[in-house]
Amino acid sequence: MRQLRPEYYSDTTSRAHYELTGDELEYRLSTITARNEHHAFEVFCRKLCERAVCPNLRPATGPEGGGDGKADSETFPVAEEISTLWYVGSPQAGQQRWAFAFSAKEGWRQKVRDDVIALVGTKRPYVQIICVTSQFARSKDRAEVQDEMREAHKVEVTIHDRAWIVEQIIENDWRDLAVNYLGAGRVSKAARLGPTDYVREQQLEEIENLIADPDHFAGRKMQLATEALVAAKMSRGLERPRVETDGRFARAIRLANSHGTHRQHLEALYESIWTAFWWYDDFDLVIDQYTELERLGIDSPYALNLEFLANIAQLFFNMVIHGLRNAEQIQLDDRIPRLFGRLEAVAANGALPNNALEARVSLLMLQGAQAKMQGDDEAFEALWPKFSEVIDQARGLGEFSGGRLSELISVMGAVAGGDAGYSALVDKTAAFVAERTGEANGAVMLLKRSRQLDEPMEIIRILGRAARQLTKKEYRQEQREALMRLAQAYQEIGLIWAARANVLVAIATMFIEAEEDAEPPTAQVVPALLYLVAIDLELRYFPEALEVMILARGAAQLLDNESKPRFVQELDRLDHVLACQFTCLQRANLQAMARLPDVVAQLEMPTSRYALLYVLGYEELLLEEGWAPKDYTPERIAQVFSLMAAQPCAPGEVDVLNCQGEQQTLLTRVLGIRLEVLHGGSDLEAQVAESVVGTVEALFATALQAKVCAHTEAFAVTISLSSTVANPEYELDEFAYAAKLQWPAGLALTEVSRQKDIQPKLLGLAYTILAVTCRSAGKLTEAIGELEKNESFLDRFAMIVFSANSRERMLKSGVARIERFDHLVTRDYPPKERRLTITPAELGPDPESADDDAAISDHREVRVHSVIDEHRWAKARWRGASLSLLGPGEPPILGLIFEDEDAARGIFLRWQERFGTDQGKDIYVAIVRNVAPTEPHHYTILVTSNLPGDGKAAGVVSRIMRVPAKTAVHLDAFAQAYEEAQECFLAPVVLRDGQPHLLMDVAILKRGLSIRNADDVGDHDVEFMAVGADRRRGATS
Repeated sequence: MRQLRPEYYSDTTSRAHYELTGDELEYRLSTITARNEHHAFEVFCRKLCERAVCPNLRPATGPEGGGDGKADSETFPVAEEISTLWYVGSPQAGQQRWAFAFSAKEGWRQKVRDDVIALVGTKRPYVQIICVTSQFARSKDRAEVQDEMREAHKVEVTIHDRAWIVEQIIENDWRDLAVNYLGAGRVSKAARLGPTDYVREQQLEEIENLIADPDHFAGRKMQLATEALVAAKMSRGLERPRVETDGRFARAIRLANSHGTHRQHLEALYESIWTAFWWYDDFDLVIDQYTELERLGIDSPYALNLEFLANIAQLFFNMVIHGLRNAEQIQLDDRIPRLFGRLEAVAANGALPNNALEARVSLLMLQGAQAKMQGDDEAFEALWPKFSEVIDQARGLGEFSGGRLSELISVMGAVAGGDAGYSALVDKTAAFVAERTGEANGAVMLLKRSRQLDEPMEIIRILGRAARQLTKKEYRQEQREALMRLAQAYQEIGLIWAARANVLVAIATMFIEAEEDAEPPTAQVVPALLYLVAIDLELRYFPEALEVMILARGAAQLLDNESKPRFVQELDRLDHVLACQFTCLQRANLQAMARLPDVVAQLEMPTSRYALLYVLGYEELLLEEGWAPKDYTPERIAQVFSLMAAQPCAPGEVDVLNCQGEQQTLLTRVLGIRLEVLHGGSDLEAQVAESVVGTVEALFATALQAKVCAHTEAFAVTISLSSTVANPEYELDEFAYAAKLQWPAGLALTEVSRQKDIQPKLLGLAYTILAVTCRSAGKLTEAIGELEKNESFLDRFAMIVFSANSRERMLKSGVARIERFDHLVTRDYPPKERRLTITPAELGPDPESADDDAAISDHREVRVHSVIDEHRWAKARWRGASLSLLGPGEPPILGLIFEDEDAARGIFLRWQERFGTDQGKDIYVAIVRNVAPTEPHHYTILVTSNLPGDGKAAGVVSRIMRVPAKTAVHLDAFAQAYEEAQECFLAPVVLRDGQPHLLMDVAILKRGLSIRNADDVGDHDVEFMAVGADRRRGATS
């Protein structure tokens, strides 16, 4: 091991060498009285007992022989929190009072009796008396005296003689005590630390100082257990005396058992056993301690925990191979089948593919060791194709540890010889490693490039690819940064569900890494959690925001003193954001929020609590509890909450509460399309809905760069569970701009083995929504190819899919629900019948929102205005127009001529459904005359949307028809009739056997018709759409 892993061992070449033999020490102890070195001997004994028995000894004062206090030394009380941190002696000594008596007298028996009688006579509550003598004392004699004193005085007495002193000093290599305090032996040369040991010494000293300070780890006991194990491994690397290193490992095991996780306990015990084998050749201890290691770890579902057992089991095989112990002594036939069975079970669990593959690697490692032990070369060589299969499976698994696999295959070369199969495996392994590192190196370059950019869509494009390529265990830190940057870019352009998905994946990697290292997450998790809270609040996903807030408060213990004020400041900001949002709660959701005031109170979010109480109708509590001054009038309080309701963070169209059994709607806007996803309220439906919204957002994120634009205002997806379908299925209604997704009731979104069924359906639904709602400058299929290839959509989609697993790993549940906070509720606040109405105050325009370019890059600020159902219009085939008069004073009729009657009726019925039968503002209809100088009687009809004039970037869909006419008589008469009536009927006309038929049963009464001459149309008028092409042609003719 020292040759294979020299970095694990001390690199000090010259150490302080204390020369002292056992015979020399015995002689020195036998002449203590003759040289009158009683005081030196007492100091020596106290220093020795501080190492060997307990460190909390106080020196005696006064005359020789124990002074006035009778004891040469005694323990002083130590809090259990401190004594449990000792790595030498017994922690019990911290809570018990022990007395020590040191003597060099030849008559040790009588001296012990006298000392015990004197100490008992003090009436102090000694639990144990320890006597150390420089004389030899036979075991039988010591036992007799100890029993005699115990019976006579009811106190435990322990006698240590010269043999014990020599054993402690020589075997534990504590010669420095004898040299420095007793003057025995000599120092032959000074220590010269190697560079690695110098660093280790500094780190060990720093860690021990931290451990000695109980306040340093207040509220962070898991971290204390971690530091204790680090100290033990440092001591091992420095090759400190075994008793010292063993003591540190015992402390690490004790603290992990008391304060750490199951994995921390398992790891501390494993490292102790590993040390006994490789540093001390203590094979029997390895065999004995494996029983406890197996008890702790054999039932673990995690391959990384079973790896500890597998590594020790490999040592067992090596013991047999090298003749150190036989199989019977190791209990190999009992232990190995149990471990093999457990690894096989974990390896067969396809729901956790990374975990399963890690277990298979451990299994193959042990099978190789077993084959070598049995001398079965054929079985050994049969492993190469199996390792090759592992490499094939690992290519798609980012969390799989490629480093361990490649290192294991490399080490096996020492016994593989020139086997051709092994050589082929090495080549494949080398290609695998190059593939992982090469792809990741390219992704790191993309990450660096993103740091130079401030254009969110370009950041999404390059980091979408980089985040997926960095999904490897070796690049977790870089992947986290890429995911967080990607989330921020999504948020900046208004795609909040996609942002949430990426933050979930980023945070989950921190928790996964912490689990593997048996440590708490790093402090980096705190700002990430707070960012997720902010994201959830922007989504109005209140249950998850509160759930993550609880987690963030717990993780805040990881922060240093400099960071904690910033944490408190951010909590205060989030409290105010939540309060503003509570002022805009939908009335239908107030009952569900009735139990939350106490929850936000316990999260120390007072502003949110009082905003919610006010909305629920409990205005009086604001005064009773002192939130509002006593002189505040109801009008003054209302003004405060009106200002809150007017803040940009306050309004929202949908509250995401996920109340059990109630229908829930998720909402997003992409390219100006309002996408609603409705589900029935179950956990599975909620997870599917989140994935659908996130997938659509990821697809549409960079669609503008692929020259895709929307032609409809809204699309709806309804999700339902079905017991009759085996795979997800969706049904499209292109005329209604809606889809129904049926999801198998027993198919978990996170089921890894079924992703080949799940992912194509999610992708297909997203592509279908794009195809139905959008058009492209070229072919739409080419635009989709552009999104996949150059816009990295498929890479971004992978992060959306991972997010459901990430949430379950991080928060131990698939969906956040209001009901999950019931344990924090002390009372209900049902909405009062006479609730207070909050009217948002009028605020001036935000100067920062005046940037015209900003709206273009934010999907929330884009609006599509369309009264044209493209699919119905395409099927109806608009062919012309007709002008009809009903009589004097009656509204005239503008007829739109279509070929397909059903589609034509559908267009007008849809208008009636959306706008009613009396239409004045939503549908904009214009007739433009004199559009062609060569054909003065021709006119153009424009049908489009009436723009709201809110200043937001808008996409407008229209239909334009040039209507030929030989004279202006009909149009003049129509214009005159409209001028008199100030309204007209807009109705479909269909051709039956070549003859027009007016469908007045679906007609719409239209006001605000525009009839203008082309020469009067300005470049910024809506009618310019109808004359622009002719005007451009005229300018170039």
